[in-house]
This record gives sequence, C-alpha cells and structure tokens, in this order.
Amino acid sequence: MWMGSPIRQAALTRIDAGGNVESLPLVASDSACNRVISYRDSRAHDSGRQEAFTSYQQNLKRLVLRSVLSLVAVFVILIVLGSSALAQKIVQPRTPISQDKVFGLRAPDQSNDPFFQVVPYGTGGQAVSFVAAADLNGDGKPDLIVGTGPFPDSENSSVEILPGNGDGTFQPGVTYDVGAPGANTFSVGDLNHDGKPDLIVASSGFISVLLGNGDGSLKPAVVYSSGGRLVIGQSVPPLLTDLNGDGKLDVIVVNHTDNNNQDGSAAVFLGNGDGTLQPAKLYDSGGYLVSSIAVADLNADGVKDLVVLNCAASGSTDCSTTGAMVGVLLGKGDGTFRSVQSYPRGGLGESWSPVTVADYNNDGIPDLLAGNTCKVVGSRCPADATVTVLRGNGDGTFRFPDSYLNYSDAGVGVLVADVNGDGKPDIISNGHTSVFFVSVLLGNGSGFAAPFYSFYAASQPIVSDLNLDGRPDLATPGFCDNRYCSGDVGLIGVLLNNPGFIYKSTVTKVTSTPDPAAPNQPVTYTVTVTNPVRSTLSGNVVCYAHPKNYTNAFFQGPLVNNQAVFSIQYSSTGTHQVQCQYSGDTDNLGSISLNLSEYIKVLPVGSKTILGTSGSPSHVGEPVTFTAHVTSKFGDIPDGEQVTFYDGTKVLGSAALSGATAALTTSSLSAKKHTIKAVYSGDSAFKPSQGTVIQLVQ
Repeated sequence: MWMGSPIRQAALTRIDAGGNVESLPLVASDSACNRVISYRDSRAHDSGRQEAFTSYQQNLKRLVLRSVLSLVAVFVILIVLGSSALAQKIVQPRTPISQDKVFGLRAPDQSNDPFFQVVPYGTGGQAVSFVAAADLNGDGKPDLIVGTGPFPDSENSSVEILPGNGDGTFQPGVTYDVGAPGANTFSVGDLNHDGKPDLIVASSGFISVLLGNGDGSLKPAVVYSSGGRLVIGQSVPPLLTDLNGDGKLDVIVVNHTDNNNQDGSAAVFLGNGDGTLQPAKLYDSGGYLVSSIAVADLNADGVKDLVVLNCAASGSTDCSTTGAMVGVLLGKGDGTFRSVQSYPRGGLGESWSPVTVADYNNDGIPDLLAGNTCKVVGSRCPADATVTVLRGNGDGTFRFPDSYLNYSDAGVGVLVADVNGDGKPDIISNGHTSVFFVSVLLGNGSGFAAPFYSFYAASQPIVSDLNLDGRPDLATPGFCDNRYCSGDVGLIGVLLNNPGFIYKSTVTKVTSTPDPAAPNQPVTYTVTVTNPVRSTLSGNVVCYAHPKNYTNAFFQGPLVNNQAVFSIQYSSTGTHQVQCQYSGDTDNLGSISLNLSEYIKVLPVGSKTILGTSGSPSHVGEPVTFTAHVTSKFGDIPDGEQVTFYDGTKVLGSAALSGATAALTTSSLSAKKHTIKAVYSGDSAFKPSQGTVIQLVQ
C-alpha cells in the first residue's frame, strides 16, 4: 500500500516565442507502484537474512502448532455436530488476513497519511460486490453487510453480515439467501416501523426485502419485480426515502435499460408502512444505462427530487460512443416526478459510474458530483479520467461541469465526507491505471488538494465511523491482495481514519477581468494561492483550457507574492473554461482550483432580476424588506451597481448590489395590494432587467 504525499506535477509544458505549446512528460501515477514494489522487495531481503537463524525455532513452533490444531479441530467438529441447522443461515468464521499476505503494506506515516493501513477480511464468497455499514443488532456498534458471489448469474446470491466490535474490527459472518439471482447491492432501513433495521437488496429486474428481527438476524426474502433489467452483473444500491410525506419509507432502484435494451429507468416502489411495497412505477432516465441515482431537494421547494446518471445519451447502445449525461427529475411531492431534464457531465460514463449530491463549495446550494472514465483511443487512454462537479443554481438547474483529474483510466466511484475534520467536504474516489487504488481529494472550500493515494481496491468504498471515534473510516468490497486485482478478490478492506494526519493545505483561486469580455478584448487571469497561516509560498502554477486539453498547458509560471498573472485574447465567441493547479513546495501541499468560466460575447449580455419579499401579507406600518437577486449566466454582476425599487410608478428608493443582491426596507405601504418592482439599470457589459413581487398590506 502506498499512502504517501500526493503526486505533484512538475512543469508540464512550455510555450515558445511563437506561442506554440510543447508537451513535457507528466509525473506518472505508476510511481506509487514503484514505491510499493521497492518496499516489498526490501522486506523480503531482510527476512531472507534471518532465515537460517530462525530455522530451528520455526520447526519447533510447527510441531507444537500441529498438536494444538489437532485438538482444536476435534473440538470444532463436536460443536458443529451438536449445532442445530438454521434454514436461512450459514455461519462462516471471518478473521483478518495476515498482513504478510497483502501486497506492499507498510506502516502509515502519522502526519502525512489520512488513513491507517488497510486491514483485510476474508468472506465466504468467490467475490465481494458491495459493502454497507449499519447497526443491525441494536448494540450501538456498526456491523458490515457484504454482498458475496459468484456473480452475476448465480442462483445462490447471498449477503453476509459481520457483527462489529465497535473498535473497527469484526466478528465471524452469517450468510443469508436473498431469493434472486445476480443480487449484489443493498440498503438498510425500517420498512415496517417496528424499530428494527431491514435489508433491501437489488438485482437484475428484482428487489428483495429481508425484514430484520432486531438481533442481527433476518427473515426470509420477499421478492418484487423492478420492471427492467441490468445489462451486466452490477446493480445500484436502492434508495430509501419518504417521497410522498406519509411517514413511510419508499424504495427507488434503477434498471440499466428496459427489456428491449433501450433507455434506462428509475423504478419507484411506494411503501405501505408494514414492510410491503406497492408495484413499481417507472420513470425514463433520459439516457442509456443508468449507473447511479441520488435524491435531494435541488430547487429549495421542500420536495425531494431525483438525480440519475446515464452512461450515454438517449438512443445509445454503448457507453463509449457519446458523452455521459446527468438526468434531473423534479419531484411533485406526492411520490411522482416530472419528466427528466438532461445535462452533459463533461466526460464518458461506465456502468458503475456514481453520482453524489453535496454542497461542495459551501454556497448553500446542492451540487452534483460524478465519476467519469477516460476515452479509449485504440487500446489506450490518452487522457486521465475525471471527477466532475456540476454546480447548482438553486432552482434545479446546473452549470457547466468542473473537472478534477483522478489520475486513472477510469473513475469508478465518488463519495463525499469530511475526512480530516476541517468542516470542508472531501472527495473519495477510486479508479485504475495498471493498478487499482482509492484516492482522496481533500477539499479546501474553493477546489481540492492534489490527491492522496491509498490501498488497492476494485470497487467503490463506503464511508462510516467503524470504530466510533467520530471520524469517517472506509470499507471497500473487492479489496485486492495484489496491485492488479487478480487472484483472490473475495476480500473486504477496512481503513481507519488517522487522527494524527496533518493537512498542509493550500487554496488555489482563479479570477478574471473583465467577465464577460468581447472578442479580441484582453482578459487578465489572476491565480492566487494561500495557506492557513498566510505565509509566502514558492512553487509553480500550471493552467489548462478545459475541456479541450488537460495535457497541454496554455500557461505555466512561478508564484510571485503568492500570485501568477497572465492575459489572453479570445478571437471567437463562446465559453472558455480555465482551471489551474499549484504544484506545492517543501512546506505546502499542491491544490487545484475550481473551473472558471470566461464568457466571450458580443456585449452587452443579458441579466435576470428576481425580487422577493420578507413576508406577505403584512400590516400597515410594519417594516417589509424587498430583496433583489441579479444574475447573468454569462458572468457575475459587479458589486456597487444600483437597483431601484418601485411601488407601481412611485420610487421607493435605491440600493447597491453586493454579492448579486440588493435590499430595501420600507414601512410606508398603505393597506392594499401593491406591485413592487426592482429595476437593475445595467452597464456596458450587462443589459438592464427587472423583477416584480406582489405585496398585500392589511
């Protein structure tokens, strides 16, 4: 395992006198492999030097051990023969595997590694497809639930439950039949309101409900049809939430495609509150092969909305032919949804690509995060996979995606958690090049640090506080005992959070002026890098034009007084995405900025004014505050510009914009219905706009 400092890119390109960009070699993520191999080889060398010295002791130990094992074997046989057979259970001991069996493990660096070294656990299946954590037996300690194979078409699909000890270790597992073939993902919730957690398992065309007994055991499975199918043996965890406000959990699962290999769908099962479900209602996902779903209130109306991640556009039959899409279905509040609205997610999808909803830039508006794979040209990936973020507008619509390199060929998973306890969301993802790995992008409130690399894992980890220390830990299915994930993959990997980790953070921000700009007008970019103590930083900044080229930089240069400044003229209209990366220095980690959109338009461009009231109806003499929010999809409205407020044709007053808002408070309104208007006067870059609101005064 390699969990050292993140990869820091050296200068990637240079620009000659003619303005041509020349590619320079990237720092390869295979350096992780080299460090692991070197460690393993040195350890083998040290053990060889001691072999002769310890030979006699080892022979003696083997003799004693054989005698003890013989007695233990007899004792175990007697216990097994005396045990009663349980129809739904198969007890199988699971213990941590010897660290020597795991490829390349090393002791963690107490200050530089966000997680301790991985502890692997064996399972009873030929493979592990999914893992979840929940307290199934009511002892206050998280247990692990594991989907075990063989997959995908086995008729003996099962789940295994490993009771937790509360310290990050787990007891022997118990296996349950789920009653459907190819079942491999699941969720936990109380479907029948008895205070005991139940298990809902997804498979190809079915879901299985196993009601809990409250002691960690489960009742036999009840199976429901989902009205579609999976094209591969990989499902998506069911979502459990109350969609219609009746206090009963409902279930949402996905079908990769319908039964005719056309668009995917989301299947909604409304719950009856007694552990049973109503027949599924299907909603078109707006694309081919749904790989993930999420639920959140995206437009602040108090109703839950649905997000679906499609690997390709509607009408496709292959994930690699068209760009991947995100579908948004706004909820109606009664358990039904409006038609899907689709957005490009800035990359290509896979059947396992995930989507997560989180406010990653702390603006109070939910954003969408997705993992993208690379585009294969011939037999190789010319550019790395990415994690993309679609920043929300607060009304259920989303902006052009920001992208962050995963340094892999395929970005398999995306989770959001505060790994280091700084109050800022971090991204946990996994992918692969010639090796499989999990990476952590630590958030700094305005982008992310360069990634940390962790253990070998072929599947997406889950986040849970496994040792009850208040910090998020990781558990992954498909943990690998070698860097190629070949051989024994029927393992679970548990990685506990390292409280001694020191995050030498930096924040990289990019601003531009003017924005928007006219064609051929110079645009000045300023890259500013800071750390928490506001000290002077050294190192280089490299900037890329996204999404066209992530391998050739159009600017690179050193920091001067923590800044790098450069100018560009764009000859054509359109949206130009810019993202910059700071390399780091001996005392500070590197970091990656948010994408900055620079709009090149014929000026002026449009603006939009939305006016709100602090409360209607109000009473005569009562102060009422009217707030105008002025925006443009082509750039930020400058602070200080004026908004004038009217009651009909009467001017109530003016206020200056600050952070796109301007407010005016008045108590002079008479008892009647008033039409209040806010007018933004515009400037050379933005056109005027206005908004109205009705104020009833009693």
